[in-house]
Amino acid sequence: MNPARVLRTGREPVLTPDLEFEREGFVANVIFPTAVVEIEDRLLIYYGASDKYSAVVEMERTEVLGVLE
Repeated sequence: MNPARVLRTGREPVLTPDLEFEREGFVANVIFPTAVVEIEDRLLIYYGASDKYSAVVEMERTEVLGVLE
């Protein structure tokens, strides 16, 4: 696998900074995924927020793929 190869892109972001800890901090309004764990049809997306916190969100695989082209 080549991690530099782009398979799909989306017009809208999959994740957006909505929660207070994502919007306020060292670098405000910034979140960035760092890892994805796939468990059956669910994805655990680990991400950094405001360059200060780490968090995880659980999403359905179809929900994520639905925004990608």
